[in-house]
Amino acid sequence: MPQNRKLAVEWFQKASFQGHAHARYFAQHLLSRGNFIGFRDEQEEAHVIAGKLRTGLLWEEPVGVLFHNSGERLAYIKNLRYRVDRYEAYQAWVLRRNEYDECTRLHRSSCSDPGPAPQ
Repeated sequence: MPQNRKLAVEWFQKASFQGHAHARYFAQHLLSRGNFIGFRDEQEEAHVIAGKLRTGLLWEEPVGVLFHNSGERLAYIKNLRYRVDRYEAYQAWVLRRNEYDECTRLHRSSCSDPGPAPQ
């Protein structure tokens, strides 16, 4: 079944309103984690946490995506990590480029060219 955290929270909340204490716990647990998907194993957690993918998962949580196995889910996370790394590298380059442009505009001697934009 495709994952959908928002729908899961809604169903747990409905059950909690009917007096199911465990449902209230699970709804709160899912809400406390924001929009982040859970981890299936240590390898998956390492790719998300070590890769600082928390913000990437806010971009595109795999709502409605059906992973047939852990390998497919891990491949999705690795691809997302690659795209987030590229985006962050480009944003860092833009900052360095703007600093360089400002430095040269002010005719300073210590300007450091950031080189070409990352691909």
